[in-house]
Amino acid sequence: MAVNRERLCRMTSVADYDVTGDTLGNLFEKIKSLIADHGADAEVDIYLDENTGYLGVYALRDETDVQMATRIRQEELWDATWEARNNIRNGVK
Repeated sequence: MAVNRERLCRMTSVADYDVTGDTLGNLFEKIKSLIADHGADAEVDIYLDENTGYLGVYALRDETDVQMATRIRQEELWDATWEARNNIRNGVK
């Protein structure tokens, strides 16, 4: 298997917003601001518990240098492990 050495886009948390007790008008303004900051294609998750509600906002972002290096190391390790297991299965020494 080949290791992907190209920079990837990842869905990344870009904002959390407590909506508990907020008015629809304030929420509308906050959503307009979030769209301006992160684009209309950003995704929203809603978290609710007994007393609070949160909006989690996620947008596609290029992976950082650290994330990219970590991913490549993990892919290289997985690739080497996969190759070793494949050789064992095929009786290659």
